[in-house]
Amino acid sequence: MPKKYREVRAALQEAGWEVVHERGSHEVWAHPQRPERIVVAGKGSATVPVGTLGSIRKATGPEHLR
Repeated sequence: MPKKYREVRAALQEAGWEVVHERGSHEVWAHPQRPERIVVAGKGSATVPVGTLGSIRKATGPEHLR
């Protein structure tokens, strides 16, 4: 089932990620114990494209965002 941006944001917060910068609809997320930063861009009710969700999964770890 497709995920909404609000579900992705909730899963990231639950995993310990936090927003460190925001400009418009783009949010930069960072984790205190990891060097990576990811960008999540989209309205909360919009569906996340499959490729974007895969990219976020790859950057945050395979156990998140299932």
